[in-house]
Amino acid sequence: MEVLVIGAGLAGLYAAGLALRQGHEVTILESSERLGGRVRTEVVDGFLCDRGFQLVNPGYPEVKRALELVALDLHASGRGVAVRNDRGIVVLADPLRHPSRIPELFGGTLALADLRAMVRWIRLARDGSRTLRQSTNGAGFSDPAGKVVQRFFAGVVGDTELEISAPFALKLAGYFAKAIPSLPAQGMGAIAHQLAEPVEHRIRFSTGVESLSTKDGRVTVHCTSGERLSADRVVVAAGPRASARLTGQPEPAMNSITTWWFAATKRPSGSVFLHVDVREGARLVHASVISNICPSYAPAGRHLVQATAVGEHGVDDVDALAQAADILGVENPDWQLLVRHDIPDALPAIKPGHCPLSSTLSGVIIAGDTAEASIQGALASGAAAAAALGAERSAGSRPGSVNDTFTVELRMPGNAQDLWKKLIDLDAHTAAIPFTTVSPAASHMHEGLEFVGLTRVGAMRMTDRMMVRQADPPGPGTLGNLAVSKFGPVAGEVHATVEQAGTYVVVTWSQSLRPAWLPRRLRPLGAVIAQAGYRIALRKLLASR
Repeated sequence: MEVLVIGAGLAGLYAAGLALRQGHEVTILESSERLGGRVRTEVVDGFLCDRGFQLVNPGYPEVKRALELVALDLHASGRGVAVRNDRGIVVLADPLRHPSRIPELFGGTLALADLRAMVRWIRLARDGSRTLRQSTNGAGFSDPAGKVVQRFFAGVVGDTELEISAPFALKLAGYFAKAIPSLPAQGMGAIAHQLAEPVEHRIRFSTGVESLSTKDGRVTVHCTSGERLSADRVVVAAGPRASARLTGQPEPAMNSITTWWFAATKRPSGSVFLHVDVREGARLVHASVISNICPSYAPAGRHLVQATAVGEHGVDDVDALAQAADILGVENPDWQLLVRHDIPDALPAIKPGHCPLSSTLSGVIIAGDTAEASIQGALASGAAAAAALGAERSAGSRPGSVNDTFTVELRMPGNAQDLWKKLIDLDAHTAAIPFTTVSPAASHMHEGLEFVGLTRVGAMRMTDRMMVRQADPPGPGTLGNLAVSKFGPVAGEVHATVEQAGTYVVVTWSQSLRPAWLPRRLRPLGAVIAQAGYRIALRKLLASR
């Protein structure tokens, strides 16, 4: 089946990869110029600054299925929390992993009665009508322990009022018990990039979607550019609010967070723990020295600090620095603000009685974290969306599904670098393709380049707008990779590779052919004709001097 996935966040990327593995023809539409959705990493002056404080829990079931955790090179945080109270800082840590911290466990913050309270909380939290605050208040925690539990979860779910569903909080607590939240060596954005590897050439960036419509078993996607795309099935994974708008549902409530990232020349502390502020009137929920957990987040000899507030906090940058330093026990900090991330739609608010988004449109499937606000929830929804596609495929593909992709492979004597230069030369394309002028002239394809192919045959004129998604030249032992998206009358995707094989070079050109004016049932024939034409044109282009 032809499948369009709207959104290149974790849910969309995972759904697309699984759908591709099932044999579907997949295209991903992403409104921005970057993948990852709400899981991204910015590089600021050599520091890795995730878009909002985030960690990945390797104990999430879907994380273990979807990701190559070894390749992510995860660095675990401390198993516990450092509590900033009126008396100072006390660390509450797993005694098996941090035995030196055992004396602090019952040094005034926790009492033996709190262990019984934890058992009561587990029982109370199974009641779906209760909020997290109601369940923790009813469990009988001591005042110090109750503050730690509530403040910790406030940072996890982005809600200081703790109005989230108690069963959802209990599920999160179970994940924390199974594994230690960690950071990938290359930042949280590395998760999205790993998920994108099998589908990276199928992503159309800067392609916003305005609305959806269905007719005769097909779904039409109306893009903000005016372009219309048609598919057998559409997976909407555009984020909770955008997905709700596209499927005609009320937008779900979202919790907001703000994270400040500070650079420090002196190590603020040696702690690998999240520092939670439980003092009355505290406006930051937590702070931590991220580079202690994962040194690659900071350049050599430098240190990275994060500080986070949730909801309407009223904290400015100067106050954030001062309060973060106070939480960590640092006097006269020599810190520099790198970037501040205000994220109004950080997490769906999973309250008692919450109903996740679900589509009533025929052929439209929703993926996203509206059932479970976490990376686990996003990936699980992507897997469920792909499973729905797979179930439909096993029941029989819709009559009329077509193969509109052709591949040309040429084996030519020469040097891979020389043929690569010809392949990306726009003037060479003009000379090789009959009736067509490619502009801008005297240009070579590079990532992000937008160019136009104008074809004139008699009175007929056809303009194809294209964008280069990838242009990595061949090197010793590596393929040259070229990916181009076509947005004009002959829409589709191009993926070409150039590989040195002894004294010969193997050039492979794969292209999907989806002319809006050609009936779908004729596309396979169109692909056969195009394959013959492209074979001639490519041979001419690569043989040119």
